[in-house]
Amino acid sequence: MKLLIITQKVNKDDQILGFFHAWLLEFSKQVEQLTVICLEEGEHDLPENVNVLSLGKEHNTSRIKRVLLLAKYVIGKRQDYDTVLVHMNPVYVVLFGWYWKLAKKPISLWYMHRCVDMKLRIAEKFVERIFTGSEHSLRLNTDKKIVTGHGIDTTYFLSDVSKKSNTPYVLTVGRISPAKQTMEIIRAMRDVLDAVLHIVGDAVTKIDKKYLVECKKFVEDNNLQERIIFHGAVPHNETRDFYQQATMFVNISKTGSLDKVLLEALACEAVVVTSNDAGKDVEGVHYFDESETPLVDMITANIHSTGYIRADHEYVEAEHGLKRLINKIVSQMKNENTN
Repeated sequence: MKLLIITQKVNKDDQILGFFHAWLLEFSKQVEQLTVICLEEGEHDLPENVNVLSLGKEHNTSRIKRVLLLAKYVIGKRQDYDTVLVHMNPVYVVLFGWYWKLAKKPISLWYMHRCVDMKLRIAEKFVERIFTGSEHSLRLNTDKKIVTGHGIDTTYFLSDVSKKSNTPYVLTVGRISPAKQTMEIIRAMRDVLDAVLHIVGDAVTKIDKKYLVECKKFVEDNNLQERIIFHGAVPHNETRDFYQQATMFVNISKTGSLDKVLLEALACEAVVVTSNDAGKDVEGVHYFDESETPLVDMITANIHSTGYIRADHEYVEAEHGLKRLINKIVSQMKNENTN
């Protein structure tokens, strides 16, 4: 099978999308040829059967030029692929779904977001299936939905007891924004006197950057600089060290879907506390309702929940492992190409 993937970034060092490099590596093992069109290209180390084509955002190309380049690659490279997977951006299906239908190139979409907009609704009409990580991560009512798990590289994200901190070490990872409730975590940690909070991630949008300034000001005003540590953006392939040191991982995101970072922390066998409804049914997670239990109480009650054998890594591998995910996607595509 020759596969075309369209995605945002190919950059193993990217804070948010660096994980996709491992996906591409796994895809390359299971297909004859892999063509990847990305909005932005950075550092990568991919085998010879992978061809990466950038739309040039890393060089500040205009939107018009990007669309023209996309058309050039989609149509000009049509002999290099026989099926299509669009990662996260339904707009590409809206733009070229008609062409792929005429060219008899089956289309799949990977989508994980609570937002159900017109682009997604239109894309759904063109695609054969929509892959998603969990039941909560796709809110569109469609019989094309296939739940696959999140694709965590459990050969990389695993526990290392020798790295565990002797001091209670609370960790949160991800974009700093109101939706992630970073300030609420900081406020709670102010009252957990024997622990240090490590915040891995940075602000992206203007709103997020203003929010980050407010978070840092709160830390300074309350003399918490030694117990609340901002690490900024960290390449995805360096986050494992933080997970492995962590006593506890806190996620109170309001995104409405299961955050990948929660599963990465679980795979590294940190104690995971979350109020995200999507984490309610995840094995090994300490779920709580914010309207009933304050976050500070959850942290205090569970921060010393170590010292026993945990099976969280095995759970993540079985339900959300990367190899399992890619196997499922490729199998679905091959079945359709055979029919």
